[in-house]
Amino acid sequence: MGSSLRVTPAADMPKSTAENGGQLVIVNLQKTPLDSYASLIIHAKCDDVMRILMEKLCYQIPEWKMKKRMQLKMKAGIISCTGVDSNGSPYELFKQITV
Repeated sequence: MGSSLRVTPAADMPKSTAENGGQLVIVNLQKTPLDSYASLIIHAKCDDVMRILMEKLCYQIPEWKMKKRMQLKMKAGIISCTGVDSNGSPYELFKQITV
């Protein structure tokens, strides 16, 4: 979904699936190099396809909200400040901090 299927090794997985008898469905706005392997190609936005699919399956899509916070740590008298998301994954929060 939403992949150009040009970057390996990730692009090799759908091809391998199709070559080993699996059904490959491609959802992408543009053509991909693996279109000939696909059982079904949907040229649409992933969000639109998933919204319709979830509706047909009677599943509600929970609202998602990114939660970011600042994490402060002190080690050997030095304070460090890092931006983290709800999973603790780092992201750039500030370019510079002056105290």
